[in-house]
Amino acid sequence: GLGDAARTALNAHRRGDGGCMTELPLSARRALLKAIVTRVPKRFELVRSEEVHSTSKDERKTRLLEYFDKCVAAGDEGLVVKDLNSTYFVGERSREQKKWIKMKPDYSDEVESLDLLILGAYYSEGTRRAGQLSHFLIGVRSDDSPELWLHIGKVGSGFTDAELAKFHERVADKWLEYDHARPPAWWYPFAAGLRRDDRPHKVLRPEHSCLVSVTCFELCKTDQFAAGWTPRFPRARHPERLSPFRFDDKPWHESLTARGLTQAALKHRQRGRAAAAGG
Repeated sequence: GLGDAARTALNAHRRGDGGCMTELPLSARRALLKAIVTRVPKRFELVRSEEVHSTSKDERKTRLLEYFDKCVAAGDEGLVVKDLNSTYFVGERSREQKKWIKMKPDYSDEVESLDLLILGAYYSEGTRRAGQLSHFLIGVRSDDSPELWLHIGKVGSGFTDAELAKFHERVADKWLEYDHARPPAWWYPFAAGLRRDDRPHKVLRPEHSCLVSVTCFELCKTDQFAAGWTPRFPRARHPERLSPFRFDDKPWHESLTARGLTQAALKHRQRGRAAAAGG
């Protein structure tokens, strides 16, 4: 039996009459797969995907990176980018054609660990942690008004189920409902307001929350969050490989500040330019 595991349909290679389909373009094979597969949620699914048909190179790149970010944030390892006109190859010939390309976040030159405050949380929409508050809105402390916090982005990977469970034990009775019309008084004023997808389901007061150690591929300029910077491909990770939820080894009020965030971003960029010049 399958137990709790789900099967995922990836491709179609042969027709019901035994005819080979590997010479057909991927678009045709996907169309057939959609026509013959009956989805059974959490039991038998079509592989998640997104098609990009724009003739603009910049728009294709933007759409690809947006979807890549979404997949990594959901805990996926990365993407396989496929040319819809490609036929099916295996082994070395597949790599030679360069029609299917793997994309994974590279953490080899990651931003140094950032200690950020958990400001809010989101219910997971995935299958693994469905119904749990498992993604977090994270932020930094204001330098000019230390009682205020600036959100910088979200993190939802890097911690184990056990670490997540222990975090929830500590804050179980502390969650507050988020009201977009009246953002928390301890949040730094943000005239643009959070986008709908960025609005948390629940929030925590700073003194009831904890720091979470986060690393990322890079820090990018943004107008999406109050701090003006946001982590790309963030994941929770304690610098000493302990639980990234730092209730016991670093107090919440010792969060990174907005100025410290900018310094970390500029330091990482300078390191990247120096590495490129040296190469």
